[in-house]
Amino acid sequence: MMEQDNLADRVAPRSALKQERSRQRQQALLDAAEEMIAEAGLDGLSMREVGRRAGLPIASVYHYFPSAPAMVRELATRQLARLGALVEHRLSTGEELVKSNIGIQSLAGHIVSDLAAYLAEAKAAPAIWNALRSNPELRLLDRADTIENARNLAPFLTALDPGVSGQVAEALAIVILETVAINLMFAMECSEPQQGAQLAALRLFLSAAIRGLAQGEA
Repeated sequence: MMEQDNLADRVAPRSALKQERSRQRQQALLDAAEEMIAEAGLDGLSMREVGRRAGLPIASVYHYFPSAPAMVRELATRQLARLGALVEHRLSTGEELVKSNIGIQSLAGHIVSDLAAYLAEAKAAPAIWNALRSNPELRLLDRADTIENARNLAPFLTALDPGVSGQVAEALAIVILETVAINLMFAMECSEPQQGAQLAALRLFLSAAIRGLAQGEA
């Protein structure tokens, strides 16, 4: 038994290091791919160039990603996770805000601002988002993510109007999330000052929708 324990102690760190090295290589490839998409769009994505930028041979690129679409899918998954984390963080820190109509309107405004800031900084984000909307397989991924986020948002909506059932709240949350997504992408494709005006209009729209829900007009 002692020999087996010693063997496990020796193997586990090596295995962990190998897994971490593999994770770092995969992230380096994704970062390189995201950089290329930001420069030339999805059509400019080259597996060989991704490997060159990440400092890995082409064989390693195909080891992690069998094709460019597979790489785009992983980029889409990563982007959805990042955007979801922004929303989840705001919701988790905004429990006190839902106690007032003005508070949750402020929370909605913060979420719009957070998402807009991310999209402005992540130059490849619009192209990846468009892929989520246009590619049937990625659209399924996007829909599943929207449904999951709607489940997290629904309790905040029922807090505004206790008369709204859980199922209706989730449906309303999907409408809100899809509306925000479409209009947010439109705004980010605009140049200033129209971009600022569109984002302000989106916040105003959400405020009006929230006021209506709080007044029992859903």
